[in-house]
Amino acid sequence: MKIDIFDMLWCAVSMIIIAVSMWNHVLIKGLLIVFGALVFLCLLHIFRMRARFEESVAVYGEITGYKKYRSGKVSPIVRYETEDEIPVEKEYACKRNVKEFMIGDSVVICYFPDDFRLFYFQGRENELNHYYIKLGISAAFVWIVLLLLVL
Repeated sequence: MKIDIFDMLWCAVSMIIIAVSMWNHVLIKGLLIVFGALVFLCLLHIFRMRARFEESVAVYGEITGYKKYRSGKVSPIVRYETEDEIPVEKEYACKRNVKEFMIGDSVVICYFPDDFRLFYFQGRENELNHYYIKLGISAAFVWIVLLLLVL
């Protein structure tokens, strides 16, 4: 996962909120703000990605290999060409426990014209949001527990 300036700003703002709430002896309220904002940001990301799916372009790609991780998971490497005939060979962002495709298999992938290196397998749009869905549910659970402690 790529860390960008937005992630660093979120981290800094969260630390400031927690520090100020600790200083004022209201740490739980500060944590409520941070986790509530995290739930909001996860939902915002999910809905923005869903809107982007409509702009995606479907093309045929070829599985050229797999990247193996220490955890035992694998991620297929896909080669495809954009509509502008730009060749791309990229590892899929979502990891799996098993190899779903054979090397050389032809697959239909969808990429985003504004970021042609980001793609997903056709019919698997939600895989790109899977991390944010889990993070949002976890943050919502913590937020509810904190809210119950405040009440």
